[in-house]
Amino acid sequence: MTRRALLPCLLIALTTCAEGDRGLVTTDLVTSAVAAPFGPALSPDGGRLAWAQPVNGQAAIHVANANGSDPVVLTHGSWDRNPVWSPDGRWIAYMAEGPDFDLMVVPSAGGEPRQLTSAPGFEQPVGWLADGSGVVFYHSGAGDVRTLVAPLDGGPAHPIASPMDGDQHVAISPDGSKAVFDLHRGGQGTIWVEDLSGGEPRQLTTEGFEDTNPTTNAWSPDSRQVAFVSRRTGTWDIWVADVETGELRQLTHDVHNDQGRAWSPDGRWIAFVSDRGGQSDVWIIPSGGGQALRVTNDLTVEADVQWSPDGRSLFFLRSRTEEGIGVVSAEGGAPRMLVEWAGYTVRDAVLAPTGASVLFTSNRSGNDDIWSVPFAGGEPRPFAVSPLVDRGPRFSPDGAQVVFTSDRSGSTDLWVMPAEGGDARPLTDWPSDEDRGRWSPDGSQIAFVSNHENTRTDVWIVPSAGGAPRRLTAFAADVAGELRWSPDGRTVYVMVTPADGRSALYQVPVAAGGPEALPVNPDADGGGDLSRDGTAYAYAAFKDGWAFVEVIPTAGGAPRRLTRRTERVYQVAPIWSPDGTHLAVEDWGYGDDPTSDVLAMGVSDTTRRQLTSTPRTFEVPIAYTSDGQQLLFVMSMFDDSIVSVSVASLLAGAGGAP
Repeated sequence: MTRRALLPCLLIALTTCAEGDRGLVTTDLVTSAVAAPFGPALSPDGGRLAWAQPVNGQAAIHVANANGSDPVVLTHGSWDRNPVWSPDGRWIAYMAEGPDFDLMVVPSAGGEPRQLTSAPGFEQPVGWLADGSGVVFYHSGAGDVRTLVAPLDGGPAHPIASPMDGDQHVAISPDGSKAVFDLHRGGQGTIWVEDLSGGEPRQLTTEGFEDTNPTTNAWSPDSRQVAFVSRRTGTWDIWVADVETGELRQLTHDVHNDQGRAWSPDGRWIAFVSDRGGQSDVWIIPSGGGQALRVTNDLTVEADVQWSPDGRSLFFLRSRTEEGIGVVSAEGGAPRMLVEWAGYTVRDAVLAPTGASVLFTSNRSGNDDIWSVPFAGGEPRPFAVSPLVDRGPRFSPDGAQVVFTSDRSGSTDLWVMPAEGGDARPLTDWPSDEDRGRWSPDGSQIAFVSNHENTRTDVWIVPSAGGAPRRLTAFAADVAGELRWSPDGRTVYVMVTPADGRSALYQVPVAAGGPEALPVNPDADGGGDLSRDGTAYAYAAFKDGWAFVEVIPTAGGAPRRLTRRTERVYQVAPIWSPDGTHLAVEDWGYGDDPTSDVLAMGVSDTTRRQLTSTPRTFEVPIAYTSDGQQLLFVMSMFDDSIVSVSVASLLAGAGGAP
């Protein structure tokens, strides 16, 4: 969950509506005028609901009755999230940003939270031991992701399954006898199973295109089968593996993407989220194979699907959105909207060097595709469209070509196509993931990130005309955020999160030599922007749940904070003006009507100028025009809710009522 989704002012409401014309009744349990509730978790007995919700700008764990009534705030920490119930329903485990993204537990009936871990890095709870004696969690930040158990009595954390090189996401079977895990290394994901009473891990899949993460819903209730998603056929489909025989069955066969699976309590059905109908919806399918049945049918986005214990209802998070792209004068004033779409995503916006058009990614055509819209105004049109995912476009310096990321060939690779349209050609062809292609200033090379030959993403470059990619880094942690080229094309700037869980900004030489770190604030964000002359780097630094803009000289020296206030301030996503005198930043306001606006911040003086002020809208600066007179931004309006939908009648009609 990103910080942008952590918004305040949650409202509890009970409303019902018909889901299409099929009589499926959907009940809003926790609603909000903006994207407040997230991470819903139903108690084991189905009687209570836990979720995370910002309070005064910082997220807290809430609990209520299963219908959303009588909500209570359980925690008062800094960005508390990811609630997970204990098997007996007496405890809720969660991750707290304060003091240091550690694992915490709190009595579900109320009481004092207790800290279970204190190691550097991130500890995200994903389950409990069957007897409730320990919390299962992912530990990341120091090399590979590990799945560990933290004893409830405060003992030292220990691994569940046999440790292996790579990111290892483990889930224990319901009967506690086995563990399944997906192993990600070298850009490939495979599924393994291990008997916890002894024995070596057994590999269930070998193709390298599998993913069970998150593993919390992987096991069938009888502990005999595991559901996972695989893109071995080109798109993400749901598969089922028999853990004893190793038999694999493909459950879904649609040309679109099926993900987010969850077994029904009786094991007869699997719920999942799919865009097969041209939009994101919840579907269910018999676990033994058969016809998928549609549960929702609207322009919202569904996530975190889970079954009620009686198998008669589904609970999930629903997001209603309106997104768009706007242009505002550098002096402020009423924005001019280029795109305003309800129910569809709008992201990855980028302005052409010529200033004639804007490219962006959207799911309006049913998949993530790249669209083009004239900067002067006009109707958006598809630019790069495939049956799979096309995203992240970036113009070449002369505006003649576009590099983008696509999995149209079965793996996530970089592609290049003419800016005027035409055939795309691949730049990479590995089974690993290649992303975030960025042109060198002279257009001859493209820097990108890849987990090829490593369990983590590193920086690579490849000739833009085609050729063998070359690896520039060998970090022990993932590359975060954007890649930025120096104006002379000799250096790539990148943020990395090292072993202690703190960020570092590296200067990566293209020709020879190793990366050199700049002394940014250790709580820096993975994003940031390099000034046009290459002399300074701007980024956001976080402390106690708040965010502050800082600037550091690339030639060396201490960072300088530009944010004036010290409390209840959240300023992120800095973008340099062409002349280097100002930064455009996303400036959050917390109150009864939360919003974020674009603020112009003087770098060498104290000037502040608010460029946008649209109520109940969240606006992020993207780029200045070359003359610095106008600013491109992306806006979003969220209306999130935790809902339940009764599927008993749907199951009865299919001969599978509980």
